[in-house]
Amino acid sequence: MPKIAPFDADKLARMLDQQHAVIGRRQALDCGMSAKTVRHRIRPDGPWQVVLPGVYVAGRGTLTDRQRAMSAWEHAGRPIAITGPAAVAWHQIPVRRSAFVDVLVPPACRRGNVGFVRIQRTSLLPAVFYTDGKVSYVDPARAVTDTVRAMADMSDVRARLWLQGCSAARWPSGSSRANSSGVRCADLPGCGSRSPRSLRGCGLALKLT
Repeated sequence: MPKIAPFDADKLARMLDQQHAVIGRRQALDCGMSAKTVRHRIRPDGPWQVVLPGVYVAGRGTLTDRQRAMSAWEHAGRPIAITGPAAVAWHQIPVRRSAFVDVLVPPACRRGNVGFVRIQRTSLLPAVFYTDGKVSYVDPARAVTDTVRAMADMSDVRARLWLQGCSAARWPSGSSRANSSGVRCADLPGCGSRSPRSLRGCGLALKLT
């Protein structure tokens, strides 16, 4: 067995604990690991698996949603926030699990799409951030809006179904309650109404995507 150079095991353990067992190559090197040690850990029968170029998970098996988000966050390099379906799901709005994780980054960011990560360049910063450890998520309205916009960009009829679901759902007469996520139909592209709508309608439409 090859001799492994010493490194800061405590720092590595803390980082893995904070990042849902996800770690980037740069972070591993910052813990004092040599490139040889990293290669040894990501070997085919090693304890780490490669999930994206330069991004690893300490363990084997299917990634959790949090691990996918953390991996996308680390790949982005200069992330702003997670948006799209992954953020919609994080806010516990009913949605079919997407194959992708969308990450907002500054326009000058040079990282590109890879694997399950979609890079979304923007100069429009979210008004509110929600944090989960090291990862930030956009607010529910922005998450839903970005998801619908992506559908519209693909000329997908499912976007129409989504908006129909929003416009068909209404709050009970006289109700002044805000829904749990703060999403209103008027926040969504294509919804012309200014009155609050039940999130349930949007959720049902999301299931159609």
